[in-house]
Amino acid sequence: MSFQRKRINIKRLLAFIVILVMGLAMYVLTAFDLNTIEVVGNKYSTDETVASIIRKNTYQNTLYVYSKIRFKNTYKIPFADGLEVDYVNRHKIKVRVIEKEIAGCLEYMNQYVYFDEDGNVLEISKKKIAKIPVISGIPFEEIQLYGKVKVKDEKIFNKILNISEQIQQYNMSIDKIMYDSQNNLVLYMNKVRVYLGDKKSYDAVMAELAKILPKAKKLKGYFDLTDYEAGQDKIYFHVE
Repeated sequence: MSFQRKRINIKRLLAFIVILVMGLAMYVLTAFDLNTIEVVGNKYSTDETVASIIRKNTYQNTLYVYSKIRFKNTYKIPFADGLEVDYVNRHKIKVRVIEKEIAGCLEYMNQYVYFDEDGNVLEISKKKIAKIPVISGIPFEEIQLYGKVKVKDEKIFNKILNISEQIQQYNMSIDKIMYDSQNNLVLYMNKVRVYLGDKKSYDAVMAELAKILPKAKKLKGYFDLTDYEAGQDKIYFHVE
């Protein structure tokens, strides 16, 4: 008799545990509905883009999404190097996007190929991001998402990367960077062209250009800095 009672008690205990677990699971599923994803730290991707990628094919549960980002982030956010997440409340999390800086972009098959300072492809998109210069005149061999841009002349591409870095450093509004057939570098801003020529280093001329270029923003014409030397007193703008 006592043995049967023990079996009955064990069954009741197991049933109670199952009901308790199911109850807790239902509570977690219903009480932690993810309603709001606050996105910060993003410059290149919109809040909506980041939130939609996180929500796609994911249980809309605050604890689940928080844990997935916190411990095993598998979300592919454009231009992102990583994600950080804060738990705000049962229905809201705050996601901080850690983005890589874009050095420039190439036009390829009616799309824009964005790459970082090391030449790694961050994103391929039909959308042109403002203030990111388009680079032309560089023959490339292969472009693959998250891979390195393979070009025929690494020296020229390294010069482009250096120029792009200085454009960002001086916050210059350059629309286009072009290498002509003679390996001369030309910058474009609105209706202004800047001829920089072929130099071993562009540090001095870019530092000077950062000072004078804003003054020519509304003009039409060009600067010829092909033979510019550091410390040069006068720089002329040729009006067209």
